[in-house]
Amino acid sequence: MSETIPIESQLYIHADQKIEEVRKAAEQLMLADMNLSHKMDGVMTEQRLLKERVEEGISKTVFKTFEAVQHIQKRFEEVSGDNRMRDHKINRVENMVEWFYRGIVMVFVAGLLLAIWKFK
Repeated sequence: MSETIPIESQLYIHADQKIEEVRKAAEQLMLADMNLSHKMDGVMTEQRLLKERVEEGISKTVFKTFEAVQHIQKRFEEVSGDNRMRDHKINRVENMVEWFYRGIVMVFVAGLLLAIWKFK
């Protein structure tokens, strides 16, 4: 067959074959590039979504921590108020006990004085 085709035509046919091979290789490269671009877009979207989820998680965690600290502070203030009330009641009871002991001492002293006065 090469004997029937002139040499100039063989050069054109050979050049056409090379061009077709390069075109196919370029087409494959372009498809791979488009696929890679699509994958990169997916990765960027996933990265953005992940960043948003992390930021949302951090903000929720910080808010929950803030609420917990506020609750602890409120409970501490309640306990502190309860402690003040209890301390006031304890002071009143201590004063009553002190007067009770003073009364017992007075009764004892009065009894001694009465006993001394009667036996005299």
